[in-house]
Formats: sequence, C-alpha cells, structure tokens
Amino acid sequence: MRTWAGAALALVMLMGAAGQAQAPAPPAAAAKGGHNIWDHQKELGLTDKQVTDMKAAAKTFQDQINALQAKDKTLEPELRTLVSNDASDVNKLKSKLMEQASLRVDFQVDQLTMSRSIKKILTPDQVKKWTAMVNAHRPASPMSHMIPPPPPPAPKK
Repeated sequence: MRTWAGAALALVMLMGAAGQAQAPAPPAAAAKGGHNIWDHQKELGLTDKQVTDMKAAAKTFQDQINALQAKDKTLEPELRTLVSNDASDVNKLKSKLMEQASLRVDFQVDQLTMSRSIKKILTPDQVKKWTAMVNAHRPASPMSHMIPPPPPPAPKK
C-alpha cells in the first residue's frame, strides 16, 4: 500500500532505518550525507543514554507499525474483492474503507507520539539543531517530521 511506503520514508527521515534501531547507521551512510538522527549523533551531541532511549522508542514504534501493516495486509484482499464485485454491499465496502482509513490515522498518531517522545529525549538545543537539519533537506510539510517550529514571539504590549 502506498501510504505505508510514504510513512516508512517519513520514519526513515526522522530516525533512520527504524528496523535497524538496534544499531546506528554505518559510518558509510553518514559519509554519503545520510539524513537521519543516527548519522548526526556527534553533531547533535547525543549522550549514550539518549541514544539508548531513542532506540527503545524506535523499537516500540516499529512494533506498532508492524501490527498496523499486518492488519492492513488482511484488509487489502477483502477490499479488492469488494471493489471488484459489482454485487457487493456498498455499506460493507464503506466499512472496510473506514477501517483502512482508521489504520492510517493510527499510524499518524503513532508517528506523532514517537516523534514527541524523541523530542522529549533531546535537549531544547538538540531539538533546534535537528529541526534545522531536517528542514534543510526536505520541503516543509506539517507531517514530515512532526517537530513543529517554535511559536512566534508574543506581541509586545
């Protein structure tokens, strides 16, 4: 399903290969200009504890994504069957489509939760640096990295 591929790309940009969360990306990836947080550990000044905590968050997120993908895999054939059969009940089709949409929402919520947990692990300065790095390598998008820009300054009275 295309949305999972896009979602996986978003995760890769945030954390690197989440499936490889047990180990940082190899130095060769950093030398080639990798754009995940593992490639910028020294630049960001990540401590060993921060790396360990982020790996745990990435593992939890990957487990959640695997469960959502498994559910989606069972939905896909059912949807294909319902769509291709002109005699199928439209309400049943709608129900399956809503179920699939719910999985996508669940993914985005899980992604946001993971991103926020990573943000809590980083210091404010690290968040600022990481946000600048991410923004330098991708167009602005509200769901692209889930680390919002700082709020505008309050108006002076």
